Formats: sequence, C-alpha cells, structure tokens
Amino acid sequence: MPRTTILPVADYPAGTRTIGPANIQNGLTTLTVAIARCTAADLTIWPNRDTKVALSAEVTTEPGANATWNFVSGMTAEGGIHIRRDGSESPESTWTVSLPPGTNRRLRIQSNISTVAPSDPSTPLRTSVTVVTV
Repeated sequence: MPRTTILPVADYPAGTRTIGPANIQNGLTTLTVAIARCTAADLTIWPNRDTKVALSAEVTTEPGANATWNFVSGMTAEGGIHIRRDGSESPESTWTVSLPPGTNRRLRIQSNISTVAPSDPSTPLRTSVTVVTV
C-alpha cells in the first residue's frame, strides 16, 4: 500500500491548522491516516497523555478557493504509549476515512492539537502524519 507523508516528524504547537487540500484519485473509496505514537523505542514521539489531537476530513468536488467543504469523518486521540489487546505497543494511531464517490474530488484535513492541565500548553506535539491508500 502506498504511504505518503503529509506532515514530517517535527514539533507541532497547540492550535488549529489545515492540511491540504490534495486531489483524490478517481476510484479511491477509502484512505487511512496514520499518526506516529510514543513507544518504548522512541519516547520523543507524542509522549504526553494530556496532549489531544482532533482530526476531521472534508471533501469537495468544487474548484477554487471558495469551494464548499463537506465533513466526511473525524477522530480524536491522546498521547502516550498505547497498548494493543495482544500486549504489544502501537507505533501509530490509524483512522480510516470512507470517501464519497465522484470525480474531481479534493480532500483536506482540519487538525486541532490541545494540551490540558496539568501539562504545559506550550509543549509542542512531536509526531508525523502519513496517508495510506490502496
């Protein structure tokens, strides 16, 4: 499955940002967004459980900057090491987005990073985001 990094590993401050827009290939019905997580092997990636990420995917078939964007899916997650049911660590949080049919579609992702007390809200989130398509 092709993987495309849309945000490289870096420190991202709290706040709201837009990723994209990007063209969606005709015939694509789903994509998976993968967000790098904290593991024992790399404690620098999203280690703080108080840091929350909320993502929403929006699609349009309209051209130009004044297009109407329609919500299609959303997810939220918190930092720290995530243990799977089998006891192993999960190196990423994944989110599968079902895309509406059509041609000439564009996708954008709205992200909101927040940190709640008792953590320092100025502490950035260190992660990367990848899109996986089939």
